Amino acid sequence: MNYIMRDPERVALRGILARRNGDARVLLLTGAPGTGKTAFAEAVAAELGAFYVYALLHSWSDDQELYQGVNVAAAVAGDAEAVRQPGVLAVAAEKSRQGMTVLCLDEVDKVQERTEYLLLDFLQTGRVPVRPGVHLQASLPSLLVILTSNGTRPLSAALLRRCRRVEMQPLPAETVEAIMAERSKTPAGACAMLRKLAYSIGERADRTASLQELCLLAEEAMLAESIQELGLIVEGWTDIRPDHKTLAPIWGEIVAQRRRAK
Repeated sequence: MNYIMRDPERVALRGILARRNGDARVLLLTGAPGTGKTAFAEAVAAELGAFYVYALLHSWSDDQELYQGVNVAAAVAGDAEAVRQPGVLAVAAEKSRQGMTVLCLDEVDKVQERTEYLLLDFLQTGRVPVRPGVHLQASLPSLLVILTSNGTRPLSAALLRRCRRVEMQPLPAETVEAIMAERSKTPAGACAMLRKLAYSIGERADRTASLQELCLLAEEAMLAESIQELGLIVEGWTDIRPDHKTLAPIWGEIVAQRRRAK
């Protein structure tokens, strides 16, 4: 994965991987949406050649989701034996016994405090209850847990003490534009204008356009057959309705690129 790691992330990752005391290794990534928190977790797993286990947490996440879940398809089909399925911590524990595993628990700040303390117990012991009196034991030296938080609510001091913390910052504008151009094959000038246009959503909402969104916006922009279609594409990715005057220079870059490619 073509992920650009910034110095605070690189230093934190190096330090957490160097730990040899047998405790769970936990990174807490904070920062605005779109700053690359989950992309960092995916990139680390790929770099380490590790198993990658991911879960997006919610306010209703509970012990069933963490320890043992429900296979909805099996329940609908009436397959009673397959209804119960391992929860995300059980999956991570099992994988860690097979090799290096990266567990990403996304948006941990959304869970209720009770669920947070269940998670804390796993980080302290590596044990996952699978049925009364029976636990699955994770191999903590083979497990890297990455938590992400958008700051919906403060996390407990007990959890914070377990975490190496990194505040994620947006990539520099020129880096974002270079990645957009490389991945989408869209002219650099058009990428710069599209990025500025997409970032203007921050003036209207507490939201930052992610790098993935920007790359997909640039990629789809190259498929536009008219300036009107370009407007629809921009609106579809950003909720912005730009006028033709705003779109004209972007459209000009796209048309010029097509002519050069012929």
